[in-house]
Amino acid sequence: MKDKFLSSLGLCRRAGALSIGAEAVHAAIRSGKTALVFVASDVSEATMKKLATSTAYYKVELRRTEYTMAALSDALGVKHNVAAVALKQSTFVNLF
Repeated sequence: MKDKFLSSLGLCRRAGALSIGAEAVHAAIRSGKTALVFVASDVSEATMKKLATSTAYYKVELRRTEYTMAALSDALGVKHNVAAVALKQSTFVNLF
């Protein structure tokens, strides 16, 4: 059985409420359309620092997950590794 967190991410993806990938997440943060950011456990320190700086500046919550980039990509049905995911709609924040 899938974990509730991963299932909730899949639901948000189907609803079009996610930005997927470090660059897309960074752009979403800068645009002010981000409610929450999740980062994979094995993301590089440079990527983590970039996202941490952006989320702190724009006052967006950042959570490091226990899941690897491969686990996030599998849960989201993406072929490339997913370093970060941004929740674009605050409506879904209560799922996490």
